[in-house]
Amino acid sequence: MGNAGVSFLDIENIGKGLGRMYLITREQLEDISRQEGRRDNWYNHSVKLGEYEGSQIITITNKSRRTFHKPSDEHLEVIRRGIKETYPDMTDFDVMKYLVQCRLS
Repeated sequence: MGNAGVSFLDIENIGKGLGRMYLITREQLEDISRQEGRRDNWYNHSVKLGEYEGSQIITITNKSRRTFHKPSDEHLEVIRRGIKETYPDMTDFDVMKYLVQCRLS
């Protein structure tokens, strides 16, 4: 909304990021890419992150570093809830610390 930020994986830096994996087909990944907007200024780059139990781990992001915009409070809350759901052992403090390290909060 407006100039609020979205989340892209920073492929220029080495590090670890929290995430969730879904086992989907290549066709489903292409459909998600189309839905998310495969334009030069949006999700325009597929990145192979490794392998898990014989399946490739692939994400979509933007191939260029984007100008930073703080995410809306609503978007940030969706990210917080997703982390807590995926990583239930993380405390609220751990989640906030992670988001601050990601420059999201």
